[in-house]
Amino acid sequence: MTEIQPDSTQYNKSVPTASNSITSPFLNYQQSDLKTDEKGHKRGEIEFNKLKELWFQTGTQCNLACTGCFEASSPTNKRLLFMTLEDVIPYIGEGLELGAEKIAFTGGEPFLNQHFPDILDYSMKNANTLVLTNGTKPFSRNIDSILQTASQSPYKLEIRISLDSLDEDSHNAIRDPHKKLAYNQAVESIKYLAKKGHPAYIAGRSANSDMAPQFKEDYKSFFEEKGIPVAGVTIFNEFDAPQTIPTITPNCMSKLSHEQKTNFMCTYLRQVVKKPEGMRVIACTVTNDHNGFDYGPSLKESLTKNTVMAHHRCLTMCYAGGASCSTGK
Repeated sequence: MTEIQPDSTQYNKSVPTASNSITSPFLNYQQSDLKTDEKGHKRGEIEFNKLKELWFQTGTQCNLACTGCFEASSPTNKRLLFMTLEDVIPYIGEGLELGAEKIAFTGGEPFLNQHFPDILDYSMKNANTLVLTNGTKPFSRNIDSILQTASQSPYKLEIRISLDSLDEDSHNAIRDPHKKLAYNQAVESIKYLAKKGHPAYIAGRSANSDMAPQFKEDYKSFFEEKGIPVAGVTIFNEFDAPQTIPTITPNCMSKLSHEQKTNFMCTYLRQVVKKPEGMRVIACTVTNDHNGFDYGPSLKESLTKNTVMAHHRCLTMCYAGGASCSTGK
């Protein structure tokens, strides 16, 4: 296997400090009363705007157990169950009827779910599709069949591969500290997709939000210098790193423009998950660990719900961070 190594020490070598846990360090967000914080301060809310993307969390099991994973995904995490094609078909149909422009999948590692190749195949035949993957063996075993289906589909397939750092040791420290194979496997997947004329999107990470724009340019330059085209780069800040953050009040929300509010993920997408009690619709892609953001089994009814800013990621991900799980944001 050909290894690609950074040519400089300037690349992101920082390892996130957040633990592999879904336990929030933010005490004012740990309570059952969604409407107010622990001091009785009222929280702000936001209305749903328009369904643009429908996301599926294919299960919290993953072949890796990454440091800082906000899902705490691992080989043994079954908090969210593997979906089947039969689970997904009705929601894709309803989502498209309600105006969704894209169907997207995340995990866990989606390709650890034995049903996922059939699910992805169905989605690609019916809609523009996005899949997030760690790019390791579960994904690479399926690359050729994925690309074959994509070549026959009238819809766009976006494949986004996580590469937390351009430094091999740093990426492996986050993803694969024991076997230390994750970096090379992800890079090989990126190279293979480029060779086949289907460049990947890349998701990196930064423990320093001020450095995120520079890291994005570093990623682009790194692959350009290697002659490997990529479709785009997204850098995620460590939005679960321990810190003190304020409650988002109605006054806070009033300071946002309409355009700023429509960039909140809960205004343009919903996520579907499978819990032991069945299929459920969640406000967004980063709040499925909190029952207050579970809007029940109906996608259509979930679009009538106001989302209360009651999860700490409402601030760190959207209000302050301006981040999104979509490659189009």
